[in-house]
Amino acid sequence: MLIQQNLLNELNQGSLLIMTGHKRLDSGNITAVYEFLHLSFQEYLTAKAIVKKFIPQSDIETKVVDIIKPNVNNENWKEVIPLTAVLLERDTKDLIDYLITESKNIAKDKKKILHEKLAPSLLGSCLANEIQISPHQLDIAIEWYAKNIYTTIDRYTDIILKNKFGVAFRKRIKECFFEKYDDEYASEIGSTLSDIFLTDLENSEKRTPVPNEILSALKSEKKEDKCIAILGMMGFSYGITRHGNHSSIDNLILEEAFGKMLELLKTNDSHYLFSICWSVAWSGEANIFPDKLKHPFNVQFVKIWVKSDDYNLKRVAAWALSYNLLPTIPKTEISKIKRLKTAIDENFSKQTNEFDKMVAIYLGTIIGYKLDHKEVVESFLNYQRSSAEPSSSYAKFAKVLNIDIKERKES
Repeated sequence: MLIQQNLLNELNQGSLLIMTGHKRLDSGNITAVYEFLHLSFQEYLTAKAIVKKFIPQSDIETKVVDIIKPNVNNENWKEVIPLTAVLLERDTKDLIDYLITESKNIAKDKKKILHEKLAPSLLGSCLANEIQISPHQLDIAIEWYAKNIYTTIDRYTDIILKNKFGVAFRKRIKECFFEKYDDEYASEIGSTLSDIFLTDLENSEKRTPVPNEILSALKSEKKEDKCIAILGMMGFSYGITRHGNHSSIDNLILEEAFGKMLELLKTNDSHYLFSICWSVAWSGEANIFPDKLKHPFNVQFVKIWVKSDDYNLKRVAAWALSYNLLPTIPKTEISKIKRLKTAIDENFSKQTNEFDKMVAIYLGTIIGYKLDHKEVVESFLNYQRSSAEPSSSYAKFAKVLNIDIKERKES
């Protein structure tokens, strides 16, 4: 009985079992009912064998991490490796260091195909399972889990936010984003901040609509609060594009919130510029961006698009322009922007992202700058990143250029 209880305690402490309720035995006594969280008990026994060295004598001197390395990208080991990390208790450092190193390499080599990228998911799973880890190593693990957030097979952010690492996770993600503007990982870390903002609202006792909470945060004196709220608007808008239903949104609240963002654009702070461009891009896709603010925002976005050497910042500026730029914008408001024609030529001939070429065409159309008509038509008919609805920027520019978009090629 004592052995059974010790095993039960070990499984429970390692987040391997959860108590799902109680039941009454035939004797009349009440006993707890536990549920095993992982796919099978066999995976637990495999992890246990690795940690306790119940392995062939020839491998008995092999380090645990060296047993794991050949299997780190094996789908069949997705549960075994985090279980091993839990069972290693205070001896898990070498294994976590290895997963961190692998995650760094993956983040810096985005050309790897998805099924090779298991280390960041394993790192997230280890954090979700509340492994024993030093504060310093925890910070590094959080950083490289988040910097791989788009390529993780499974996301664990919501679980981590609710467990014992939640406070450290929030703190480290803020540090990664705000210590300096890092364009390379601005999207991954910004997306994680958006998840944190929206998750915390969802779990709050407040039942105020999300745009109202965003507006409230935008009135803060703190840059962090305002920037995270802007990223929250990005995530909120993204959710609308995936699930629809924005009929209940108060347009006046949206106008006031985006009005405050417009003022922040003028600070020339890269954290604000990136977050606002991205937020407006998704709100444009969600069709909730206020029409009355399109012209003043677009003037600022064109300046960013022309001047920025940061890939991700330029991309989100182009993305926002592709959904919100209109042929009716006064030519005088953008024609005086320095290097505009040079930027149009450069991005028409060699775009750096999927939006640049269409933005070059749109801007060329507005200022009357001639581009190769055959290539313009071909670009319109091959473009898939925008709605062909009559109210869309894409359709409006096609009409001005007399291009029949009914012939648009479907992917």
